[in-house]
Amino acid sequence: MKYLIGLLLVISGNVFSEDLWTDWAEVDIIYTYNSKDSLYVYLKDVSCPNTKKYFTISGDVQDNASQLISMILAARMAKVDVNIQYDPAAHTAYCYVKGLQLKN
Repeated sequence: MKYLIGLLLVISGNVFSEDLWTDWAEVDIIYTYNSKDSLYVYLKDVSCPNTKKYFTISGDVQDNASQLISMILAARMAKVDVNIQYDPAAHTAYCYVKGLQLKN
């Protein structure tokens, strides 16, 4: 019985997804629509593995959406690469930005 419990723990541990990082990439296309604190970000040579190929920042999902948007805009203007953290299993269509790094 204890072997079965151990096996179930190992299997269930692998079911949970893990945050991923894009690795360093240049910000390519960015755009927004009417939603407050939202931005859609395409990276050069890197795409979201879900239905929508861009990375999404939304004030409805991220409490720090304004800060993330400011950082993306700064990276685009300064022409520095970014590294985006996301969880592809959090949503079937979108890759919501969970973390962001700018390269110096």
